[in-house]
Amino acid sequence: MHAHILSMQMSMCAGVCLLKSSEYYVCSGDVTGQIHLLDPHTLHTAHTYSAHSAGMCDMDVVGHYLVSCGLMQQYVHHTHTH
Repeated sequence: MHAHILSMQMSMCAGVCLLKSSEYYVCSGDVTGQIHLLDPHTLHTAHTYSAHSAGMCDMDVVGHYLVSCGLMQQYVHHTHTH
C-alpha cells in the first residue's frame, strides 16, 4: 500500500500518534498507549496490545521485533500515621 494513502486512511483514526510498518504489519500506537498491528493489505486490526497505561513516546519495528517506549501511570497509596 502506498505511504500517502496509508497516512490519509490512518489519520482518520482518532488518537493515532505513531505509525511504523514492516513487511508483516503496519503498527500504530495511540495516545492511550495501545499498539495495534494491522494487516498491510486490508488495514484490519490483527492484534491489539495495551503496552503503556499513560501514552506512548516512540516505537520502532524491524521484521518480527517491535520495541515501544511509553509512560506508565503510577498508583500511589498513601498511608497517614499519626
